[in-house]
Amino acid sequence: MNASYTPARRLSSVVMAVLFVCATLGGSIGNPTPADAAPLVHWGYYVTYAKDSYTALLANMGAYTMVSPYYFAIQKDGTIKSFDEPETNQILRQNRVKIVPMVKNDAHNAEFTPFINTPEAREKLASTIADLVVPRNYDGINVDIEDVVPADRPYLTDLMSRIAAKVRPSGKLITQAVVGKAQDSKGGYGGAFDYAALAPSVDYVLLMAYDYHYAGGDPGPVAPIDWVRDVAKFAASTFGAQKSLLGVPLYGYDWNITTGGTAKAITYNNALTRVQKPGAIRTLDPASQSEVVRYTDEDGNKHEAWFESAATFDAKLKVVKEVGIAGFGTWRIGQEDPGVYDVLRRGDTPAARVASTGDTTPSHTYFAETGHNLSNALKAFYDSNGGLARFGLPLTEEFTERNPADDKVYTVQYFERARMEYHSDTASVALGTLGTEIFNSRYPGNSPAAAPVAASGSPVAGTPGIAGSASVGTGTAGSLGSPANSPVSAAAATGDKRYFPETRHTLGSAFRQYWEATPNGLGIFGYPISEELTENGKTVQYFQRVRLELNAAATTPETKVQVGLLGSEVLRVRGWVQ
Repeated sequence: MNASYTPARRLSSVVMAVLFVCATLGGSIGNPTPADAAPLVHWGYYVTYAKDSYTALLANMGAYTMVSPYYFAIQKDGTIKSFDEPETNQILRQNRVKIVPMVKNDAHNAEFTPFINTPEAREKLASTIADLVVPRNYDGINVDIEDVVPADRPYLTDLMSRIAAKVRPSGKLITQAVVGKAQDSKGGYGGAFDYAALAPSVDYVLLMAYDYHYAGGDPGPVAPIDWVRDVAKFAASTFGAQKSLLGVPLYGYDWNITTGGTAKAITYNNALTRVQKPGAIRTLDPASQSEVVRYTDEDGNKHEAWFESAATFDAKLKVVKEVGIAGFGTWRIGQEDPGVYDVLRRGDTPAARVASTGDTTPSHTYFAETGHNLSNALKAFYDSNGGLARFGLPLTEEFTERNPADDKVYTVQYFERARMEYHSDTASVALGTLGTEIFNSRYPGNSPAAAPVAASGSPVAGTPGIAGSASVGTGTAGSLGSPANSPVSAAAATGDKRYFPETRHTLGSAFRQYWEATPNGLGIFGYPISEELTENGKTVQYFQRVRLELNAAATTPETKVQVGLLGSEVLRVRGWVQ
């Protein structure tokens, strides 16, 4: 995929986007909230061929709930070319990001017709695409089949129906990129896309609401806001608002007004270099809500470059909310104005404050301090296991995300000191393994802090620690960092020390008293996964679900030990809270 188009046909290269779907369904267990209260779907397109895409993905992992890597291409001989990246997949899964890889067609127009013009051909292609998803355990597939002749419209519709029939039984998402249009048309570049007929076969569609002005045409905004709004409204009326995701461009085009010809695709950073040229004038066009810079190059040629910025992204995000569609997507990660992520941090995440519903029943509480609700099963667990003192204030609404410890998706809610998970198979609530996740992020397996001890209290030489879960982040992609000063205390497993063979660590002194005095301490805290450590001048110890901290300034036994603010730390890394 690239951003170059020819006058004859607008290549699919410049499509797609980051639409985000970590299945953030935002409802309360047993009492779902209205659809308009659900967090927006955020989806990000990542391409393996551009270094800037990988760098931006790692730096902004917390902005996405779903990523579509460009991993598969349908070649002209009908075979699939794969360039998936296992290491990237691992990072995405560790950060609880759904992976919905993109498959696109290398053959276009009449060249693609033989792939879908017979039932046998469509069945073969549907099977080929389904085999990309289920055996590899991806979360779904994004079908980016474009540049199809209008006469193949019914064939494309039938192909998507066949793909859905093969993939849906495995619980995977069926998503499709469709050409953005404000009304139905059976001719032209978007003629092959029958919105209403495609609707039953897809879970989400990405509306390619860009290239209104394209490289082979006249200069102008890539995605003028009034047209974008019309595209969103038409999709909501055909696909349904809950399936529609607005494709948002992060690129632009530079037209040479003097010489004419095909425009050059540019990123936001490319646009800034043009803004800095002598005499350049940058304007935010109020009618289209698009940026334009007009300048003269070194050869005396006049240029007009239209591009996207954080301000234009914000305008399109307002359209998403105004029309009430499910979310947005941007093409592509790595081309953007970094300010886009500031816009997202201000807006739609499960940590965004919500208004009180006025519910005053015993099964519901609204916390005005953070602007979040606590209801039903999670509230019962909270109230019966220590409440505010043990878990802190809620920092999010309920939403769904993948637990890296068992690779399962749960309804969760984050608190200052913990993450609660609702396990539907047992209709029970448990604390997530934040202690393990953060410990693994901070202390590698060969770190002294992770070293287990024998029952005697002596370190077990050469044996890695037993932490048992994926890390919260990797490197710059959300790592929680290494705290200052973290030597392992050399206390022996004698006296007041209790030894846990399950994890080969000891528990003693005030931490043991607190752990054992807590009803169901094992269920609430889990086993110790470290010895006592010193972090930033404070004595702490990690457990599977929490970090206990010694409060040196405590004046009462009840406040001598505190549960660390792990929930706050995780959400701060994601950029959801300050």
